[in-house]
Amino acid sequence: MKYAAIERDLRSELPDLQAQGLRRMARLLQTDTDTNQRPADWAERKAALADWAPRLHELSRSDDEVIRELAADVLACWLDEAALNRLLEMVEDPAERVRASVVGAMEGWPEHD
Repeated sequence: MKYAAIERDLRSELPDLQAQGLRRMARLLQTDTDTNQRPADWAERKAALADWAPRLHELSRSDDEVIRELAADVLACWLDEAALNRLLEMVEDPAERVRASVVGAMEGWPEHD
């Protein structure tokens, strides 16, 4: 997957493209559903996307609940203190689907990194 496509989508102001970029980012960073392990090159993938962390946090505050839900999914993969703090704030999101994503994200948060 090309990082340029993620960057293009996240730069967009169109919710459909933002959602597409967040989905792509999540696929790059999520654990394998069969092994429950992060990709071997997870740190490199995260480093390649590090400049987009502020945009990720911005999108987590979007007026669009689908965007907030997808941002929660990516924040769950991000594994840093700022992501954890934002997820904790999102537990009180007005949209039930966003809160459900956050709870699911928190269940998968590693105890030790």
